Amino acid sequence: MGRRLGFASSVFAFCLAALVALASSTRAQTTGSIVGWIADSSGSRLPGVTVEAASPQLQGIRVTVTGSDGGYRLAALPPGPYAVRAKLPGFTGIETAATVMLDTTSTVNMTLRLSLKEEVLVSGEASLVDTTSTTSGTNYSNKVIGYLPVERNYADVVRANPGVFTDRGETQGRSLALAIYGATSAENQWIIDGVNTTNVQKGIQGKAINSEFIDEVEVKTGGYQAEYGGALGGVVNVITRSGGNTLHGGGFIYFDSSATAARQAFTQEDSLVAEMRLADYRRFDYGVDLGGYLLKDRLWFFGAFNRVDLSSHLSRVSPTPHVSVDDRFPLDSTDNLYSGKLTWNVAPPTTLVATVFADPTASSGASGVDPRQGRSSMRLESPVILNRDPSTWFSARHVGGIDYGVRLIQLFGSRALLTLQASHHQDRNSLTAPDGIRTIDLTCQGGTSEAPCSVPPVPNFVTGGYGTIDGPLDHNTSHREQLRGDLVLYAGSHELKLGGGYEHGTGDATYSYTGGQEVTIRSDFGTPYYQHSFVVQSPNDFTPVSDVPLHAQARNLGLYLQDAWKPLAGLTVNVGLRWDEEHVIDYHGVTVLPLNDQWQPRLGVVWDPWRDGRTKLYAFAGRFYYTLPTFGTSLSFANYTVVWTYNFDPVSLVQDPDLLSPNPWARGGRDNVDRHIRGTHQDEFTIGLERMLAPTVTAGLKATYRRLADAIEDRCDFQSASDTNASDCAFINPGSGEKFAAGDAPVCDGFVEAPDGPQCTETGPATPSASRLYRGIERLARKTLGDKLWLQASYVYSSLRGNYDGAVNEGLEQTTPGFNLDFDWPPLWHNAYGRLYLDRPHRFRLDGYWVTPLKLSMGVQVFTESGAPLDRLGYFLGNSDVFLVPRGSAGRLPTRRGANLTLSYPISVGPATVTLQAYVYNAFNNQVATTRDNRWTLRPPERYPATIYDPNQPSDNPENGKITSRQDPRLFRAAIRVSF
Repeated sequence: MGRRLGFASSVFAFCLAALVALASSTRAQTTGSIVGWIADSSGSRLPGVTVEAASPQLQGIRVTVTGSDGGYRLAALPPGPYAVRAKLPGFTGIETAATVMLDTTSTVNMTLRLSLKEEVLVSGEASLVDTTSTTSGTNYSNKVIGYLPVERNYADVVRANPGVFTDRGETQGRSLALAIYGATSAENQWIIDGVNTTNVQKGIQGKAINSEFIDEVEVKTGGYQAEYGGALGGVVNVITRSGGNTLHGGGFIYFDSSATAARQAFTQEDSLVAEMRLADYRRFDYGVDLGGYLLKDRLWFFGAFNRVDLSSHLSRVSPTPHVSVDDRFPLDSTDNLYSGKLTWNVAPPTTLVATVFADPTASSGASGVDPRQGRSSMRLESPVILNRDPSTWFSARHVGGIDYGVRLIQLFGSRALLTLQASHHQDRNSLTAPDGIRTIDLTCQGGTSEAPCSVPPVPNFVTGGYGTIDGPLDHNTSHREQLRGDLVLYAGSHELKLGGGYEHGTGDATYSYTGGQEVTIRSDFGTPYYQHSFVVQSPNDFTPVSDVPLHAQARNLGLYLQDAWKPLAGLTVNVGLRWDEEHVIDYHGVTVLPLNDQWQPRLGVVWDPWRDGRTKLYAFAGRFYYTLPTFGTSLSFANYTVVWTYNFDPVSLVQDPDLLSPNPWARGGRDNVDRHIRGTHQDEFTIGLERMLAPTVTAGLKATYRRLADAIEDRCDFQSASDTNASDCAFINPGSGEKFAAGDAPVCDGFVEAPDGPQCTETGPATPSASRLYRGIERLARKTLGDKLWLQASYVYSSLRGNYDGAVNEGLEQTTPGFNLDFDWPPLWHNAYGRLYLDRPHRFRLDGYWVTPLKLSMGVQVFTESGAPLDRLGYFLGNSDVFLVPRGSAGRLPTRRGANLTLSYPISVGPATVTLQAYVYNAFNNQVATTRDNRWTLRPPERYPATIYDPNQPSDNPENGKITSRQDPRLFRAAIRVSF
C-alpha cells in the first residue's frame, strides 16, 4: 500500500485474515434471515423445538432447533415467501407465513399448545417490522415492481422512497440521476448480486437492466451499519432472479412511439438557445426468460434476454441560418441485455452461485448530440447540430458492459455464516466519428484591441469533421475487480459480523480531435484569426499526436467489525466500526491521492417496548466516507497536453508571435495535492419510530440530520510556477488550512478582461470550507395484503443549505467528482452559501397497486414536490458563474406534480397466462419548467471587475429566466407478457 496501517489497522487486518478472503468496500447482502422464539401457552420458552422453513426460492428445507432460551435463527435465506413450521412432541404443530427480504430480519414468534394428537394449524403473516435494524428504506419484490407503473430501468422504483429526487447528474443516456437525502446522484452505491456496479469513473448508476431480470430491489436510504461504505446518499442492493424446482418462464413485448406521446411543449418562454430533442421515434422492447432446475433441490438455472430497438430522428428546438427545426437527423440504437444465474446446493449447508448480467447498447447517427445524454446547455460546446453535413454530426456510441461474479455461502449450523465472493464490473461509454478537421465560426461584429466584441453563445456555423472527442466524457472504458469475505458469528445475545474487502478499479480514456486538430475562427479584436486546438506529446514536447490515452486507477481496502447485541428482551444495540483506505493512482502507477485511515464509527439502538415485534423506537449516529471515482485523476495527472496556438492560417499549427502571445497556450501536466488530504465524508444522525398498527399496516416517523464534514475538490487560481509544480490547479480539502487550500502560493485573480489584465500576488485568500447540511422529517405508511394490495405513502419536510452541491455541480450539470468548479476561483465563493439545488421543502408520494376481485390490477404512482431554487449568475472568466445574490434566493421553480398509471389483466390460456398491460406516464401532462436559464450577464459588466458582484448590474442575456427543460409529456405504452 505504500503506507503503514498503524497498530489499529493491523488489528483489523488480523481479523480479516481469519476470513481467508477479502471483500469489496461495500458489503451487499444477497439473503435475509428469520429469527424468533417458541413458547408454550403460559409464555415459557420451549427449548428443543424443531423449526423448518420452506419456500419456492429455497433449495430443500432449512431446519434448526430452538436453544435453551427458546430462540432460533434461520440465516442465509433467499428472499421470498416462506412457510415456517414449529414441531415438538406433545404439542400441536403450528405453521406461519413469513416474507424474507434482502438484508432484513423477519421476526416470527410462535406459541405451541399441548395436544394429545399432533396436527398442523396455519396462522397469519409474520410481523412487518424489523425490530433489529436502524436502516431506513424499502424492499420491492419483483411482483410489486411488476404491478407498479415504473419505467424499464430497474432503478426507477427507487423514486418511490422518501427523500429521493432527480438531479442534473450525468446519465450516459440511460441511467437515472437519483439523489437521496441531499446527496447527489453520483454519491450512491449500486450493487447487483453482490457486485459493486457503481460507475468507476463518475460514481453514477453503472448498470441499466430491466425489471424482468430482477427478483428484489432493496433501497437503503440511511442508518446503514458498518458493513456498508463508500456512499453518502443511499445503497441500492439488487438480487436477480433464480431458477427453481419447477420450470417457469415467459416472454414480453413493450411498445411506444412519438405517436403515443403528447406533443412536447415549446413556447416563447422557452430558451432559444436549446439543445436537440427527439422529433419522432418508435421503440420495440421485447425478450424471453426461462428458469428451472437441472437437478431438483441441487442445481437451478435462470436465463433472460431483452432486446430494445429504437428508431428515431432528432431535430433542433430552435432554428439557425443553416439548420431549420424541420430538419431531421437519424439516431438508431439497440440494447442487447441479458442475465444468467446458476445456483448449486453443493451440500445442505453449502451454496455456490454464479451470476452474469450485461447491458451493451450500440447507437449510430447523431449519437454525439443525443439529448438523453443530459449535457449542459450553458456550455459553448453544447450538443447541437449547426450544419446538415453528416461529417459534422455523424457518430457511433457504445455503452455498457458485462458483469459477473461467483459467490460461496457456507453455513456452520446455527453458529456461523461465511460468505465469499469474487466479481468483475465493466463500464463503457465510447464514441467514434469519421475523420476530418472541424472548423467553428465564432466571429462577431466590431471589436478592437481595447474593446473586444462579444463571442456568440452558439457558433455561427461549423464545417468539416466531428471535432473534439473528449475521452473522460465520450471515449472511455473502465472495470473493477473485487474480492470480499464476510463472517457472521451467532453467540448468545450477540450477532458479530466482521469482514473486509479489496477493489481495484481502472479507467481508460482517449482524448483526440478528428483530423488532428479543431479550428476556431475568431474576430473579437476586429481582425479574423484562427485558434488551433490539438494534443501534443507532453508539456515539454509539442510534437502533435493523433490521440493520447488517459489512465487512472483506484485501489480500495475496507474492513469492518460490527455487533448486534441484545442486552435485554426487546432491545438491540448495533455497534460498529469501519476502516477504509483508498489510493488513487495516476498513469505512472504513482499514488497521487492517498486517502488513509478513514475511520467510520456507527452506533444504533433499537427498542421494541412491548417485545411483540410490532414496534420499534430507534436512533442512529454514524460517519460515512465517499469512494472517489477516477475521473479527476485521469485528467489532472494524465499523460497528455492540449495546446492552443493562434495565427492567420486555417491549417498551420505554428504560433504567430505577434498575435495574443508569443508562445502557445498549453494545459497539461501534473496537478498539485495538499498534504494530509482527507477523503470526502459526512456525519448522519437519525431518530425514528415505526409501529405495526394492524396485521397489514405499518406507519413510521423519522428525523434525519446529515452534515458534510469534508470534501475533496480542486482549486485553479495558481500561477504555473516551479513551486506549484508547473500547474495552476491543486486538489484540496476546502477550508483545511493546508498550503493550497489556504492560498499559500502564487495566485492570479482571473480578471483577464480587466483594463490592466489579471493581477498576480504571492498568496491568495483561504478557501472556505465545503458545506452541505440536510435536515428532514418524514412520515411513512405502508399497507400490504398478500399479493392483492400494496400501498406506500410518504411525506417529507426538509431543508438543504450549503455552498457545495457535492459530486454533481447542479448548476453546470457537471458530474466530475472531486473536479467540479465550485472552489476553482475566489469570485465563485461570493454569495455561494444558501439554498442548494436539491432543497425541496415539501414532497408527497403515493405508490401502490390493487388486484381487484375481477383480476384486473391497477397500479399508481402519484407525487408532488417543491421546485428547485433559482440563482442569478454573473460573468466571470468567460462563463456566468458568480452568485450576484445569495445562492438559491432568486425564486423557485414551480411545484412539480405527476402521476403514472397502469392497468393489467391476465388471461389464462392453457398452462400459460397472457397479461395485457397499459401504461400512462405523466398523466397530467403538466410539462412545467424543471430548469431555467440562471445567467444574468454573459459579458463583463461596465467598470469590470469592480462591478463583478453588483446585484443591480443590467442583464445582457436575452435568455435569462427562460425555460431550458420541462417535465416529460404524457406517454402511453402498451405491453403483453406471457408466463408459465
